[in-house]
Amino acid sequence: MVEESGGDLRGYEIKWADKKVKTPTSWVNGYKNAKFQVISKSNYLEFIT
Repeated sequence: MVEESGGDLRGYEIKWADKKVKTPTSWVNGYKNAKFQVISKSNYLEFIT
């Protein structure tokens, strides 16, 4: 999922399992100042509230 707010771009990868995920290289190369976050069952409540 990608979200733009106030000129800031954020990318989210949503996974149910708590596996370590690396930020995709294409995301890093294409969006230098954008943030990337993994949403999982252990942190989704923080994301939706």
